[in-house]
Amino acid sequence: MRAVKAAPWILALVLLAAVGWLVLSGGGQNAEEAAADAEAPLAQPEAGALAAGSADLQREASPDPAAEELGAHAVIGSVLPGEPDPIAWFRGQLRIVGGELPTPPILTAVVEPAERGDSVVREVRLDPRELTFAVPAHHLDANCRLQFGDLIRPVRSFGSAALDGNDVLFAAPAEGVIIEVEVKPHAGVRFLHDPSGEPLARAHAWHRVEDSGASSATYSSVLDADGMMFFDFERLADVGGAESVTFSVSRPPDVGYSESAHFPVQEFLNLPRPVVLRFGATERLRFRVVDGARNPIPGASVRIGNGRATEVADAQGWFSALQSSPPEENVVAQAPGFITSTLPITAAARTGQELELQIASRVVVTGTEPPPGGWGQLDAEFTFTGKADSTTLLPSNFMPGRFAENGGGTGITSHSDELRFILGTSFSHQGRVVVDGIHVDVPVRVIVRYRGFTVLDERVPLQPGDGEHAVQVGPLPALVPLTGIAEDASGAPLAGVTVTASSGSWEQEAVSGEAGRFDLGVVAVGSTTQVKLRLSGYGIQQVEHVAEAADTDSVGRIRLTTGRSVILQILGPDGAPYVAQPGTFGASARPVLQVFGGQVRPEEHPAVALGAGEWIFTDLPAGTFRCFIQSDWIEVVQTIELDTTQPRATLNIGQLDLDRMNSKE
Repeated sequence: MRAVKAAPWILALVLLAAVGWLVLSGGGQNAEEAAADAEAPLAQPEAGALAAGSADLQREASPDPAAEELGAHAVIGSVLPGEPDPIAWFRGQLRIVGGELPTPPILTAVVEPAERGDSVVREVRLDPRELTFAVPAHHLDANCRLQFGDLIRPVRSFGSAALDGNDVLFAAPAEGVIIEVEVKPHAGVRFLHDPSGEPLARAHAWHRVEDSGASSATYSSVLDADGMMFFDFERLADVGGAESVTFSVSRPPDVGYSESAHFPVQEFLNLPRPVVLRFGATERLRFRVVDGARNPIPGASVRIGNGRATEVADAQGWFSALQSSPPEENVVAQAPGFITSTLPITAAARTGQELELQIASRVVVTGTEPPPGGWGQLDAEFTFTGKADSTTLLPSNFMPGRFAENGGGTGITSHSDELRFILGTSFSHQGRVVVDGIHVDVPVRVIVRYRGFTVLDERVPLQPGDGEHAVQVGPLPALVPLTGIAEDASGAPLAGVTVTASSGSWEQEAVSGEAGRFDLGVVAVGSTTQVKLRLSGYGIQQVEHVAEAADTDSVGRIRLTTGRSVILQILGPDGAPYVAQPGTFGASARPVLQVFGGQVRPEEHPAVALGAGEWIFTDLPAGTFRCFIQSDWIEVVQTIELDTTQPRATLNIGQLDLDRMNSKE
């Protein structure tokens, strides 16, 4: 469902915000009518079948002792248990100025004292005929935020209240407020159980809008007490050329995960209102997760097909679930120390099908001593290279959730292609990293870095089913300070210099003080660190520092010279300045510098546009660079050497490169 702008306290009320739909109140069916509806024959008894809509879906509102304050037909949010009697009211009426509202909505009101205090959140039910409302207040200086669902948009208010987006704000208790609202085009969809006809109250439901291609949008909601969902027709605009709508529901153990048929959009728009869908109870299946010796695997997680719910096997390895409709063909099972397996569902599942999991390879890397600052200072990287039994190295075959035990890791990064899969994370609070569920028979390279310095580089051979491989990190190297002094060409100290130290994935930044001194913390003895200094008006200076045990002055004194500026003129084949064409690959074109032997990142030497075909580089150190043009999509390989002793340079674009840049995106 679309996010609603609201104050932070509303986050604690996820259910109210998730419901946020129009719901029905008023006179309800009597007991005889309800029983007759439950016993009525079904034209389409399968899950998700469409039934004829009923015009009478009103229900009785819950009684409220304060209802008399608004008249015989008014129903308002109940005073919460333990609350004092209200001493004031926020009263008003909704006036519909656009769209149709066949049933009154339930609004959400948040009342709090003007001076900070505990807020009270309540549902507000409106008088079904007059659309009046009343919200109790227990302080004369209280304020109230009245929140509307996704389908109603307040457009104007009269009286002591003001609009705030999709909310209406009362600065103090007030009477006689009129709020004009527009109702978006929508349809009510009612979810019923088949064959009982009972509403699937409070069930989790989804609706998916999609076209014939790959585009789709899925929305979730919680059904109300009548099993109602209100479908906003604006959702159809979220997918260009929307062609069908599908509804699904999940409410174990009554229904399981079930989908309706795909309704063509035009057919859905022409259905009777409200649309009624019946979802039948599906077949119950039983599975037992075992190892190769048929011993149970308690705690294994099991998922039926693409179902959203994942269940856990009990102490005897048993798991039971309702089969979704249409029936799924496969069941997915996984457990720590075992290979994740996708197995076909057989007829034996009706009484009890065994799911056998094979023992997986498992790599456990353990530290011997915690470094200063905690185990999170150690980073581990696992690289699998090569094919195994003609299968690619896919992340889904692993259990990366075992990577950061007890939340100790700082995150997982991965890269995969046909022949390589890389995982990286920091050590957990337990001083180790675990990669579980490995199914491949290629070796893994394990690298552990400490502040960018490699302290372990080991190749571990793997065979499926060979169990655990233990790798231990030896004693960590000593740490030495990384400090220095920034100076200008005359040797005078420079303050305000940004100094960055990097070694592998480790990076640290500091700013020099009045005496030019900077402190980048500590680095491991034996590590190589790139130290880069930047200050506007000076050329960027970079030095390489190898940390030694005897370091006292560390990187020492580093002098910055006055920065160079070079204006670059870019010319087309006709000799005229090159101007990018909107909507082409060249629209994001920019000149980029490359120092011989390495790339100079654009953000370090940004090119600023001066005019048509003219760019300027500033804060360049003395030297020669290679210059070329790059956009978000292409790279013009024709280059020039840019000498920072020359104030200007020219780069000519050939016709072929120009044609590529002028191509439409």
